[in-house]
Amino acid sequence: MRELKELVIIYESLKGGVDDMWQALRELMKDEIDKEIEERVDKEIEKRVDKVLAEKLDADNIKAIRNLMEKVSWTAEKAMDSIGIPESDWDKYKSMLNS
Repeated sequence: MRELKELVIIYESLKGGVDDMWQALRELMKDEIDKEIEERVDKEIEKRVDKVLAEKLDADNIKAIRNLMEKVSWTAEKAMDSIGIPESDWDKYKSMLNS
């Protein structure tokens, strides 16, 4: 009978340790999941902000190009050159001007 009591005591102490270990593992996993979610959300926000800023810059550039074309009768190329738009982007802006 004494052996059974000792086995029960050992079992209960081990079970408590296992429960504690599982709880610690759950908390660790939760922290890792929360961290991963936060990182993904931050990346998505940054991506969307960059897109909005790029769209705003494009809209402002189109407005400036059109103003120069209308006010001083410059070509689109001369207007883009004067406001510092790289030649590699000229086709994009020409397309935007025509739409």
